[in-house]
Amino acid sequence: MPLPLSSTTKPVSLNSEQTYQLARSWIRACEDHEQCRSKPEDYQPASFSMEPKPCSIRIPRYLIEVDHASGPRVVLHRSLPEQASYVALSYVWGTNQTYVLTKKTLQEKCSGLDHAQVPKTISDAMNVTKQLGYSFLWVDALCIVQDDRENMADEISSMGKIYRDSEVTIIAANAPSSTDGFLGVSESPYYFVEPFDVPLQTESKIEQLLSVGYRSYYKPFKDPINSRAWTLQERILSTRCLVYSYDGLKWICRTCEKNPSAPWDAPSMFPRMALPNNLAVPAGTDTNGGIRQTWLDIRAEYTRRNLTNDEDKLPAISAIAFEIAKLTGWSYLVGLWKEHLFTDLQWRCDRHTTTPTPGEDSLSNPLRPRPPKYRAPSWSWASIDGPIVDADESYGFRENFHFRIVSCDIEYRSAARTGDFPFEPVKSGTLVVEGRIIGTDWQWSDPSDLADAQLIYQEQGTTYICGDITFDASEPTLNSGTKLFCLAMSVLKSNRTRWPIEGLLLLPENEPETYRRVGLFETYSTTIFDGVRERLSTII
Repeated sequence: MPLPLSSTTKPVSLNSEQTYQLARSWIRACEDHEQCRSKPEDYQPASFSMEPKPCSIRIPRYLIEVDHASGPRVVLHRSLPEQASYVALSYVWGTNQTYVLTKKTLQEKCSGLDHAQVPKTISDAMNVTKQLGYSFLWVDALCIVQDDRENMADEISSMGKIYRDSEVTIIAANAPSSTDGFLGVSESPYYFVEPFDVPLQTESKIEQLLSVGYRSYYKPFKDPINSRAWTLQERILSTRCLVYSYDGLKWICRTCEKNPSAPWDAPSMFPRMALPNNLAVPAGTDTNGGIRQTWLDIRAEYTRRNLTNDEDKLPAISAIAFEIAKLTGWSYLVGLWKEHLFTDLQWRCDRHTTTPTPGEDSLSNPLRPRPPKYRAPSWSWASIDGPIVDADESYGFRENFHFRIVSCDIEYRSAARTGDFPFEPVKSGTLVVEGRIIGTDWQWSDPSDLADAQLIYQEQGTTYICGDITFDASEPTLNSGTKLFCLAMSVLKSNRTRWPIEGLLLLPENEPETYRRVGLFETYSTTIFDGVRERLSTII
């Protein structure tokens, strides 16, 4: 039912003193949140070619000093106190950001930034940083040497600490690119029930009018930042965030959310996907599977977002993977985990998701072309575009069906690593497995079906359907005449009943017993693999 309006009914300026007072009050209140109190370790980025290895401090290598007497400038960490406070920025780069930190421009930018060339979004962030009472700002474009691979790898590995240890992260959610800025005026309010006046009167006269209405909930797809892949890990890894949104200023920390533009009973703006503040989870443990489920939630959201550069598919989520590897001791394999590899291999393209892709209203996701440039082996979800989901175990649990992982080898383009965690682009990946594999005929499904295609067999001139196929991507080589192979992996068990066999759909390569994954299958028959002997297969 309509309720009295408890928040502003007019657009608000995001660059007003009232807005800054609100932001400062949220930051002060958060300092008393036990869950949000940081317990940082020393910040120790690995050395790279431009500077000697720093002493053990917890602030990033470079920061922007926003209130220097002669104007903003880039400063090296060793010129600052160990406990210097800083603000971080999360924003959409866009395609035309050219004012960045490079080896050649480092000395120049340490002397001072050219205000005329600083993108509007970064300039706005400098203004907010000063208004909040801080002197230093971290922005990736100006605090990471963009043409130094080692520095890039070091900073990506430290991304979790950079955002977690910042006093607050400014999220420029409403800015489509770095040149647009975010300190404008919010959009006019949206309503489920438009405001109307209710007269309050005594027996003799109307005393006053009570304005009643029901504000709309937050719509993430209206903020450009929620469609970008890189920015997801920046929000998740941050302890506290100021969100400059299409409908006003919002607050997110690990304890609470604040959204003055929404009704009091509005649902959470984002799924709660925060990782622990520190290494409180002993290596090798995962209490109640919490971190595992958090990763799956993050991965599902991540694959619904867009990237400008295809090569960023793995790097743009690697900071989260790095944090999870530290928390659990798991081994990372191009988007999958060695300790969960049996289940992780059974991901599938989410063609009919219940959650729309950010920026889209449709609940149906088209089958997208396979990227032309190699970025991951075919058995990794990172090899394709579009939403993916984990194996569905809502009807039971998966039992291994004559399947064994023999080995898994990843080759990177170079040996650049941080500790034992790789951040370099992938050159190749080889998965050797043992299992039952059969050739199969198939046909395209009706467009209204949930499955992309169907497994078929012929008997006395009649075609029978014996299973469903979900393809990973659209490929020119996929037509009904293409011979495919089914590699059995598991059966879904529920109440002691064995359900259909599921596994990887493979396309043969030129080398003997070598295949490329093209989809996932399930067969209605429990006898289709009877009498088939296990054999070794290589998937690339």
